[in-house]
Amino acid sequence: MVGLGLPYEAEALPAEMGYLALYASLPPMQAAACGVIFGAHPASGRLPIPLAGYSVGAGEG
Repeated sequence: MVGLGLPYEAEALPAEMGYLALYASLPPMQAAACGVIFGAHPASGRLPIPLAGYSVGAGEG
């Protein structure tokens, strides 16, 4: 799942579902997300807020 809005969207998803947060739907961000999804770029971001089950700074990047 790719989120284009607030990261709080992830709290409504099953824990086993992957989630890539863009925080906006700008074309350069969408292109970067495609690069991450298809393996051309590593995911380098971190969660900027706490979410249920995740602390600030969580992430694969």
